[in-house]
Amino acid sequence: MTAQEQGNEPGGINMMPDAQPMPWPDDAAIGDAANGALPPPLPATAMTNAAPAPPEVFVVSGLWRRLFAFLIDLAVIGIVGAVLRILLPVLNGSGAWPELLFINGLFLGLLGAAYFIVMTRLTAQTLGKMVMGIRVVRTDGAALDWGTVVMRELVGRSISQLLGSYLGYLTALFTSKRQAPHDMIVDTCVVYDYPGHSAQEVWLPSRG
Repeated sequence: MTAQEQGNEPGGINMMPDAQPMPWPDDAAIGDAANGALPPPLPATAMTNAAPAPPEVFVVSGLWRRLFAFLIDLAVIGIVGAVLRILLPVLNGSGAWPELLFINGLFLGLLGAAYFIVMTRLTAQTLGKMVMGIRVVRTDGAALDWGTVVMRELVGRSISQLLGSYLGYLTALFTSKRQAPHDMIVDTCVVYDYPGHSAQEVWLPSRG
């Protein structure tokens, strides 16, 4: 006879009184605690109610800096064009292709347009902008895409050129974001690529 049975007999001593067994955690809970598992993610409704990312603040580039960057780019395009003329003597003659390929009175030529389009799309900068510490951004905060860059550098920059007079660039003197026609046509602006300038600021939506 066990001690519990003895305790249940008349006059016996109940050594193990009746009690509810303590609940044991299941194996999954023990495993999670041992492995240091993170708590479950927040529900979708809680995530959607999170505070939006703060806007990014850029400082608009000064016109002199943009001018020097543009002159550097013209020098780069000129050097590349001179090398092509040496390697391909056929380009030294007069005709439609040399006029379209190299800098002319209408625009920067196909060579110059390709230089500005590819460099701006891939890095938001040209070599001149890299040297001067500035870059191109969209004012809606989105990344530069091919459509925006082609419209800016091929169509818009031809307007800024104004048949080789370059007078279109002067409109940047009278706009709050220092935008020339090729900026305004796609709503971009040129900003400093590093902080530390006390000048005209532009607030853009965050990409996050």
